[in-house]
Amino acid sequence: MSKIHGGMGNRANYIVKQNSEFNLYYTHWRSVNICEDLLLGARAFLKYTSTCKEVEELLSWTYLEGCVFVDLDTKQLLFWEGEHLQCTTVRRKYLQKLQGKWCGWGIQYCDREMEMLGALTGLIYGFEQLIAYESTD
Repeated sequence: MSKIHGGMGNRANYIVKQNSEFNLYYTHWRSVNICEDLLLGARAFLKYTSTCKEVEELLSWTYLEGCVFVDLDTKQLLFWEGEHLQCTTVRRKYLQKLQGKWCGWGIQYCDREMEMLGALTGLIYGFEQLIAYESTD
């Protein structure tokens, strides 16, 4: 996992899967804006992510405050953030509005954060990574 963190911030990773390849991006200040950014729609959101720093690893769970997974192959959007969608009533309304901006996409909020995102995408993250590393001895 990445060593990027450096002081205060609102850190998030964006994962874009296309042609079975993963591209990872990092933002230091926009995890609090994930909901707003996703409402731009798929095209504008992907244009934004391409301006973010491309990285080789996801942030450590200690610093990660939001994550978005966009699968262009299957048109799936998975995400979590820690600012606005903790209330299920708000989340339900937001997801309805988001579906109108991402027409034809499957959308899922990952309320168990990286545990759920990892289970749905096959990505190994966090403690599983440490356990896998330790069990190779």
